[in-house]
Amino acid sequence: PLHLALRGSPKVDTVNLLILAGANLNSVELNNDETPTHWACQHGHAKSLKLLVDAGADLSLRDKKGRSPIDVAIEYNQLNALTEILKNPN
Repeated sequence: PLHLALRGSPKVDTVNLLILAGANLNSVELNNDETPTHWACQHGHAKSLKLLVDAGADLSLRDKKGRSPIDVAIEYNQLNALTEILKNPN
């Protein structure tokens, strides 16, 4: 469900509700092993990314191409997402 909430236009309220409902923050998409944080970084959803990180999403997970969320933010030139990751002390 988190992946769908991160597709297209930002749905911060929906992401927040899913997190509060106990959605798996580190679930992987079947085709590419991408997590919700990968998708947030790809689409530049910095506010949703902050919610995921604050809730404990693992930023070290890699997709099938070996990319971490920070790699995806760089690849897609999503500076807001990259800034949000760099603010994270973990």
